[in-house]
Amino acid sequence: MTETVHLVNTGRALQELPPVAPKGGARFHFELPGSVQGFRAEAGIQLENVRGQSQLGERSLAVRVGALTKDLKPLAATATFIPQEAMG
Repeated sequence: MTETVHLVNTGRALQELPPVAPKGGARFHFELPGSVQGFRAEAGIQLENVRGQSQLGERSLAVRVGALTKDLKPLAATATFIPQEAMG
């Protein structure tokens, strides 16, 4: 998402328009429909970009947990650092 905003702002600069900073430049935002910002979920959890539930924007990340069992440990997370395989 950060790359998308940088690309958009490059185009805006070429048109002499002010840059955009979704949710005040927050590291994670979900303003682009469909974006989950690299968050991943394990079994029993569904992630979805949804409209609403945001104090600073129009969209947010919904984390839906299905039926829990004693053995299910639901997890939703994103990488804190850039994974080695993403460096290129």
